[in-house]
Amino acid sequence: MNLIKTEKDQFLRDDSNHALLNTDINAYKQYIQTRRSQKKVMDVEKEVSSLKKEIGDVKSMLMVLINQNNKEI
Repeated sequence: MNLIKTEKDQFLRDDSNHALLNTDINAYKQYIQTRRSQKKVMDVEKEVSSLKKEIGDVKSMLMVLINQNNKEI
């Protein structure tokens, strides 16, 4: 694998397959951090959605119990 410098310092070109390689480590670290943050947000959104469904289920069960209790009175 022979790497060739490009016009931009953060990129090198692989001579064997002409792939453009980004060598900017800080940009890569920032990308990884952004992906982790996005995953955390998605996980929280899923959890909130799950909790909303569970609360709806509990509410429905309470309504059934209340209606049964009212019929018995």
